[in-house]
Amino acid sequence: MPDNTKNERILAEVEKRKHQARSSEAAEERSELVIFTLGDDFYAFYGHHVKEILPYEKITLVPGCPD
Repeated sequence: MPDNTKNERILAEVEKRKHQARSSEAAEERSELVIFTLGDDFYAFYGHHVKEILPYEKITLVPGCPD
């Protein structure tokens, strides 16, 4: 019988820890970010604001426009 009570205490502790883990997961808020650099500075947008990410392409200068 003493082993049975010990097992019950262990199972109760496991259930308690599972509940605590679920509670902390529910409280955790996550955000997806798109992070990029511009010069030496870092910037970020929330992922849900970004529709598309295009690869870098060489910039073509247009005659008569400022650099």
